[in-house]
Amino acid sequence: MEVYDEAHALARNLRASDAFQRLVKAKEALEAQPEKLERVKEFKAREFEVQAQTLAGGKVAEEKLKALQQMADLLLLDPVAREYLESEAKFARLFADVQKIILDAVKEWKPFGMPEAFRAQHDEDKKTEI
Repeated sequence: MEVYDEAHALARNLRASDAFQRLVKAKEALEAQPEKLERVKEFKAREFEVQAQTLAGGKVAEEKLKALQQMADLLLLDPVAREYLESEAKFARLFADVQKIILDAVKEWKPFGMPEAFRAQHDEDKKTEI
């Protein structure tokens, strides 16, 4: 079978997975409540900022981390937001695992210009795989 055929099969399997189906349902439930959706979007935006700053080698202020944790704690009290965040995390982990399997299969390929932080994170993930 061709590589592209396998990739399409993988895409279909990801889409049909319980983790993705749960995420889709949780997203629909969240989108039905615009005020909760906005709070989750704000949290995810701040979370992304912290991750980007960390990957860029910057130090994140303790206050910023505490504020982010407080936002998360409040969101997790809401069943709709919690279901979305938990299902998103589960699917993101599944997706990351699949990416890691593929990257490990072609470990000799390290593109020039790949940020060192990304390379270091990938190497660190391999160490904790045991």
